[in-house]
Amino acid sequence: MQSRLKYPSPALAIASVALFVALSGTAVAGSNLVRHALFAERVGTVLSDVSIRTASGEISGSDDREFFAGCHPGERAIAGGWTASPEVVFSLDDHPTDTENFGVETWAVRLVNASEETARVKVYVTCAR
Repeated sequence: MQSRLKYPSPALAIASVALFVALSGTAVAGSNLVRHALFAERVGTVLSDVSIRTASGEISGSDDREFFAGCHPGERAIAGGWTASPEVVFSLDDHPTDTENFGVETWAVRLVNASEETARVKVYVTCAR
């Protein structure tokens, strides 16, 4: 006696495909892919209004000090960061400042050098008009 495989009814097949399409459509709409595309579209329109400014310095061994990178007048500090070489420097604080200290907005970084050798530091700030 042979057993025959039963196929799903056409209604079940169409309903399954419709359910799959409906669920995957909302998954794509809520995914990072769509958010990144919308962000890239917005950034593309204002990219000419964004600049990255940098400042360099040195921090001697076993020392801690503050570094600043500043925007131009009329610009606003929206992000910032730093790099160091060699990579034995650590951040104690990292934040934007207002205009009262230097007359322009800056990005301030308080760093500590964990080694005995002098490290080169580069601080950057992203400024928007």
